[in-house]
Order: sequence, then structure tokens, then C-alpha cells
Amino acid sequence: MKYIRQELLLSFEDLMELQPETKLELIFKNINFSELAKNIAPKSNRDPNGYNPIPIIRVLLAQQIKKIPTKVNLVRN
Repeated sequence: MKYIRQELLLSFEDLMELQPETKLELIFKNINFSELAKNIAPKSNRDPNGYNPIPIIRVLLAQQIKKIPTKVNLVRN
């Protein structure tokens, strides 16, 4: 019996581009956090560079936008 191998119609990247953007993605795409991040000096004893402040700012904004009451619930979502 012969098997016919079907070519891919769309790649994974093409499928991801077709996905609708979430509300948070639309908001964060239009906000430039670099100026705010420059003013926030990461303070950490874990390593010389500390933490990247931009993801932390995004998470805290997402918490407010989605009305997540506590940091514990934020980690669960």
C-alpha cells in the first residue's frame, strides 16, 4: 500500500499570526516602557544586574487591568 504525504498548509508561525490579539497584547504593544524602566533601578542581591523591570511593570499593569486582587492570584493566572 502506498502512502501519500500531505504538505503543510500553514506553518506554526502562520497560525500564530492568525490568532486574534488579546486585550493585554493590544495595550502593551502601544506602550513604550523603556523610559519608565530607565528610572527604575533594579535592586537585587541575586545577581549584579538584578531583575528586568519591564516584565514586572507589565505584570503589575495586567493585575490592575484584569482586576486580580492579590499577587498570589496573579501567579495562579
